[in-house]
Amino acid sequence: MEGIESEDIDLDTDRTMAKWRAGRFSCKPPYGRKFFWSRKMSSLLIETILLGKYVPPIVVNRTSTGTDVSDVYDEIIDGQQRCTTLFTFIEGLDPWNDNPKKAWSLTGLVVMSELNGLSFQDLNDEQQRCLRNFEWRACLYKAASKEACVGTYCLLNQRATPRSDQDVRNALYDGPVYPWLRALGENPDFLSFIGETQYTTERAGEHILRFLAFYRNGVGSYIERWSSGRANLRAFVDDEMRYWQDNFTEEAGALIGETFSRAVNLARQVLGDIWSSKTGSKKGLNSAVGFDLVTCGFALYSADAVLEKRTEIRQRFLDLCAADPDSQLGKEKSLWSAQRVMARYKKWGEALDEILGADARLPATIIDNPVSLIPSPTVEVGSKKLKRRKPSMRFNVV
Repeated sequence: MEGIESEDIDLDTDRTMAKWRAGRFSCKPPYGRKFFWSRKMSSLLIETILLGKYVPPIVVNRTSTGTDVSDVYDEIIDGQQRCTTLFTFIEGLDPWNDNPKKAWSLTGLVVMSELNGLSFQDLNDEQQRCLRNFEWRACLYKAASKEACVGTYCLLNQRATPRSDQDVRNALYDGPVYPWLRALGENPDFLSFIGETQYTTERAGEHILRFLAFYRNGVGSYIERWSSGRANLRAFVDDEMRYWQDNFTEEAGALIGETFSRAVNLARQVLGDIWSSKTGSKKGLNSAVGFDLVTCGFALYSADAVLEKRTEIRQRFLDLCAADPDSQLGKEKSLWSAQRVMARYKKWGEALDEILGADARLPATIIDNPVSLIPSPTVEVGSKKLKRRKPSMRFNVV
């Protein structure tokens, strides 16, 4: 990793907001997540500034410079939540609901409880000046590379809200694939099936990539990684993101979107109420592992055929989930053992083949996608088990 040229500066809020309004100061670079601070947390930042207490520095990358101020463009590396909080409060915007003209009010304050329920316009002149004249202590990077920015982003946030693997993929591959995944993740059937209140857009994108990786390459491709020492789900999904970054076309995107939408629609209609259950014998069925398996299976068959046999498919799914723990369909732990991955795909594939028959299969819609979920008998399965890994930083900052 190359060295980073930087300097410490103070950014005046009023002048920085003027650049922000003009589109020359970005609070949300490609690797930034959506605004997720609560109203109480946001209110506490405003109170902290009004009380003159310490606010941690932000990190900004100046990607372009010029002789005129209009040529200067900055983007936040670290500090998105803080800057968005202050800017939207002063501007009278609602960062939670994308309402362009709805001011938010302070809440949950204890020290300055008299300000609860007040918006920026309700504050007195002195308080408004305090916020508008606040100076952000900032570390200014000078045209740092994307890798350096993402590395800093991961490093500074690993003790707060860790960056997910999908956050990092979105940062490195910020071409047409990222907005395409976001659009697919807003599919109503998909959100209904997985439980929209539990999943961020980024995690939804990872679900879709996992579906694509297993559907396009087949489970045998994943299992073969054991023999090569690359039996790593993260690397498997990374490769899929990289593939579509290099090979994505609008035609392919539309075709995949249609296939994915059909698969999740069938999954919701056949198994939706089972999937979302969190109690009793059904606890644990709502997992990414089961989602990969079920949607890949339904994507291979005619919708009419699946719906005609929905009762039988539903019962077989429940029977398989209650079977031997080594092959249960919906258990996350099954992804960390080659034998379990092979067993669950084989049993689910055989069940669908038996119930629906070969005539119900659809022709291939994605290059190299499998004609069946059943792994090839030539795929060798070792005994190695993987330790679950936490999301980790992939870059070192010099």
